[in-house]
Amino acid sequence: MYLVRKLVWWPWTRLILFWGLFVAALTCIDKTFSNVDFILLGKSILLAVDLAQYKLVGTDAELALKQLSDTDFIFSLAYGVVSIAAAFALAFLICHVLILAGSLCWARRMVRQQPSLEAFFSVYNRDIYPKLRSHPLFGAAWREFDETLVSPKEYDQQIFRNTVRP
Repeated sequence: MYLVRKLVWWPWTRLILFWGLFVAALTCIDKTFSNVDFILLGKSILLAVDLAQYKLVGTDAELALKQLSDTDFIFSLAYGVVSIAAAFALAFLICHVLILAGSLCWARRMVRQQPSLEAFFSVYNRDIYPKLRSHPLFGAAWREFDETLVSPKEYDQQIFRNTVRP
């Protein structure tokens, strides 16, 4: 499990996963809905770029404008924009929202599985702190939090106090 967590937070893994999900979602949308013609869309956009750069003049420019005014292109463009937005939404949902939520659930479960404050104190330095301080997402925040903990005296109840006042 430790290796999986390290691999998930490795930047190249997240980059490949994000763009892989994006391309897979776009491919599924393209195969599912026949209204998205990405080839026509790409050709028409290149045609629009040529027209905007004044590379097309006269009859070629009129033909290009006619093609860009075609309803097939307009609907393809609309479906393309919606498809790209949906693919980005899916990639963000999986790569950012679900992975972040999973990491936070893992940390919360680690803390909450201790039945009492005394049990938490007894396993904190051995089990909890080393795992949470090295986490790529919230390790720095946990180290800052750890600096505010007040360890109990030997004759006190064996629980942490959670703040140090200046």
